[in-house]
Amino acid sequence: MDGKLYDLVEKMYTDMQDMKSNMATKEDLTRMATKEDLTGTATKEDLTGMATKEDLTGMATKEDLIGMATKEDLTGMATKEDLMGMATKEDLTG
Repeated sequence: MDGKLYDLVEKMYTDMQDMKSNMATKEDLTRMATKEDLTGTATKEDLTGMATKEDLTGMATKEDLIGMATKEDLTGMATKEDLMGMATKEDLTG
């Protein structure tokens, strides 16, 4: 009986040592964020509906847009509707 009791106590001691080695220390906890530190940060619910990396695959980057015309650049340009009814090359060569 003493042997079984000793084995049980030894196992409990070993288990406690394993638990202790995996537990955070007070020092570890001082580096952790508090509720106050997290005030104003997004929650999982706030992120619902946000685009994922997968959703953005194939989208243009800022670098892709370099040299492209802006709305300001196009101000005053003729539209398709403006060009309707205008003479074409064929109209003028006859």
